[in-house]
Amino acid sequence: MIDKELYERDIRILEKRYIKTHEYPVVFYGSSSIRLWNNLQKDFPDYEILNLGFGGARLDYCIYYFDRLVKPLRIRSFIFYAGDNDIGDDRLPDEILELFREFYSKFRNNFPETRFTYVSIKPSPDRFPAIDRMQITNRLIKNFLAKEDNTFYLNIFDAMLNGNGNVKEELFTKDKLHMNRRGYLLWKEKFLENSEEVFV
Repeated sequence: MIDKELYERDIRILEKRYIKTHEYPVVFYGSSSIRLWNNLQKDFPDYEILNLGFGGARLDYCIYYFDRLVKPLRIRSFIFYAGDNDIGDDRLPDEILELFREFYSKFRNNFPETRFTYVSIKPSPDRFPAIDRMQITNRLIKNFLAKEDNTFYLNIFDAMLNGNGNVKEELFTKDKLHMNRRGYLLWKEKFLENSEEVFV
């Protein structure tokens, strides 16, 4: 169920701060892993970056606010991170996939030729008990996108695990859910390794 007031303040701030000031950006959209990437523009100085992340966002909220935050834009390419909070809310992989498919359909209907990149759900110490659901969900979304044109699945999941299959805790803040600068530097590295796929 959507709480229409839950993120309203954040959405209004994004509308005022960003929407009218960017002409042809690379858009990052999704939950707090996007919102808290404070060095996003500095990390990718060769591109005009627009950060449209809002904390706590689930897929249904990303769908709900799409018309206000994304639809009005002219977009160079689109990077999407969501599903993490759906895992936290105990949604099952099949449910998350259906919400993702709904979001992707909405995006593609509005941006038929724009590059779409999905960033895999990250593992975190706080949500490690749900790691099996994360892996299944990531695999379902990856398989879905493999059949779609002009899409890319960016796997950051594997790089955030150590050789024993545990999460690299040094990538996270004290809450064991959100990333610190080291975590974002790892993401930056993965983005740059795949820049020809992501920043089309």
